Amino acid sequence: MVSGYFTQPVDHFDNQNPASFQQLYFKNSQWSKPGGPIFLMIGGEGPESSGWILNENITYLRWAKKFGATVYLLEHRYYGSSIVGGTPTSPNPDLTFLSSLQMLYDVANFIRTVNLEYIKPPKWITFGGSYSGSLSLWMREIFPELVHGAVGSSAPIEAKFDFYEYLEVVEASIRSYDQQCASNIAKGFKEMHQLSMTKEGRKSLSDTFRLEPPWNESTNVTETDVQFFFSNIYSQFQGAVQYSGDNRGSYASGYGIPDMCTIINNKSNDALKNIASFNEFMTTFYQDGKPFEYTANSYEEFIDYLKKAQLHGPG
Repeated sequence: MVSGYFTQPVDHFDNQNPASFQQLYFKNSQWSKPGGPIFLMIGGEGPESSGWILNENITYLRWAKKFGATVYLLEHRYYGSSIVGGTPTSPNPDLTFLSSLQMLYDVANFIRTVNLEYIKPPKWITFGGSYSGSLSLWMREIFPELVHGAVGSSAPIEAKFDFYEYLEVVEASIRSYDQQCASNIAKGFKEMHQLSMTKEGRKSLSDTFRLEPPWNESTNVTETDVQFFFSNIYSQFQGAVQYSGDNRGSYASGYGIPDMCTIINNKSNDALKNIASFNEFMTTFYQDGKPFEYTANSYEEFIDYLKKAQLHGPG
C-alpha cells in the first residue's frame, strides 16, 4: 500500500486562477493483474484512511481480489488532509470551492493522470456510499469516456428539501421489529410536540433532555429552535435504524433497533422519559463512551460547526 498527494486546481472552471491544493490518495496493488481494472473508491464528507483499501472483508475489495484490480481511494477536497487553503490547524474558512462538481472534476483529473502510466487506459470502476455513491454514479454519467462502470451504494439521486419519506422508512423498520416500541415512540413525540407549544412545556422539555443552552420561561424560542431540537432527537432514531445490524465497528456490539426498543419499552418510565433515556444512550455512544452531560441545542453553533469542515469533517 502506498499513499501520496496529487496536485489539483482549486477551481477547475477558472483557468486564470493558479491556486492548487494537495489531495490525499491511497493505492493498493497487491491484487493487480496485467490488463486488470482499476477500482476507485471516491471519498465522501470526511477524512479517509487506508482501511478502505486494505480490509479484505469489504465487499468491493473481495471483487478487487477476484478480478485482479488495482485499488485507489481519493479523499474529498476540504476534508481530512486534503486542505484547500490555509493549514490543517488553521484552514481557510472560505468554502467557495467545496462542491460536488469540483470533486467530480478532481476525480476526472486524477483518472486522466493515472492513465498516462499505461499504454492502453485500463477500465475504471468507481465506488462510493451515500453522498460519495452519488459522486460515483455521476462520474459514469458525466465522464463515460473515463469511467467504464460505477457502483453507488445507498446513493441519493434526488435532492429533496422536505425528505419526510426517510422517517417513514425509519418508522416502518421499527414497526416491523416491535409494534409496541413504535407506538411508544409515537406517544412520546406527541407529548413532546404538545409541550413545545407553551413556555412552561418548553422549560419541561429543556429539563428532561438537559438542553444546552437551556430553555426557560423567558427564553425567546423561535420556530427554527424548536425544529432543531426535534431534528436532534429524531436523528438518534434515524442513526439507530440506519445502522441496525451493520455489524461493523462499534455497531457490531449493538446500538440498533433491539437496544432502542429495550429502552423505549421500559415500563418503569413514561414514553417521554424513555425517549430522553434513549437520547442519552445514543449521545454517549457517539461520544465514544464519554458520560452524557447535555443535549446540544444551539442552531447557530451547529451552523458554525458545519462551516469548519476542514477541521472536523462530519459530526
